[in-house]
Amino acid sequence: MQSEFALDSRERNIEECGYPYKFSVVVPVYNTEQYLEETIDGIVRQTIGFEDNIQLILVNNATEDNAGEICERYQQLYPKNVVYVQLTENKGVCHARNVGKELAEGKYVNFLDSDDKWALAAFEKIYSYFELNYDEVDLVACRIKHFDASGKWHGLDRKFSHDQIISILDKYSYVQLSLCSTVIKQEIAKKYDFDERVRHAEDAKYVTEILLERKCYALMRTVVFYYRTRKSGQSVLQTVANSYSWYFDTPIHVFKYLFDLSEREFGYVLPYIQYLVMYEIQWRLKTNLPFDFSNQAKEEYCNIIYSLIKRMDDYIIWEQKNLWREYKLFALSIKYGDD
Repeated sequence: MQSEFALDSRERNIEECGYPYKFSVVVPVYNTEQYLEETIDGIVRQTIGFEDNIQLILVNNATEDNAGEICERYQQLYPKNVVYVQLTENKGVCHARNVGKELAEGKYVNFLDSDDKWALAAFEKIYSYFELNYDEVDLVACRIKHFDASGKWHGLDRKFSHDQIISILDKYSYVQLSLCSTVIKQEIAKKYDFDERVRHAEDAKYVTEILLERKCYALMRTVVFYYRTRKSGQSVLQTVANSYSWYFDTPIHVFKYLFDLSEREFGYVLPYIQYLVMYEIQWRLKTNLPFDFSNQAKEEYCNIIYSLIKRMDDYIIWEQKNLWREYKLFALSIKYGDD
């Protein structure tokens, strides 16, 4: 279904600016054949008009199921604006995104996982808002609602009270962790690379580096992104605590990296960075370490987390909205080495 999309006087001419498409959507594909068609159809049916306005980049990340055949079918159906890339080796989602983003020709870029989806009028609304505020922001973030096994709104949905542009220096608790629910200017998306060493919280690292440059971003309450919480319990967020990389690579290459980056650029760790890292660490305070961890591994992991907590301001710990008081006191006891 396609609505009339009238261009107002404030909108820039896409072709004159050198953008053949309004949007490029990069989709890494790996073992999601049962969900992929729903994800792609959610892009094809966008009210802004798929064939004229959206470039779809499907990156086959050496999938082991029949998802590659689905990609080929859509590329044949829409040869003009569907790009299909087949990787011979799976080097992780970050590698696939890095490959895909270099092919992006749209004015704005979205990185979409192959089992999630957008509301059908999402891109039409985002485009109008982005054009209106083009000189103010590099990134627009939208609401997240879970679907499939859960119908809840994301835990950070409170920040979407209305469409607005916020400063991360003022609204330090309005952290943006999700990448797929954002749309980014093409030039900015290509300026930064995904860290291929990281398999968890890579989204937060990439988005935060972008936000530190402009120090503000847009929030759109009127647009919904749907994140699939699988009934099988096999989505990424549902399996992270079983990953060795989650325990070691993420705290070092994401959390510590962002702390150090902030100190280098600003002379101190911004409250926004502290709040983001503490928001992520809070789940770790509630997670039991795997039984197969050696004593040395447990000690190494705890030392990493403790060193991060010790660099946080007390109020950042205490203001966490999803953390019980007992865990806040536990975190403070870690920081001060006292009960």
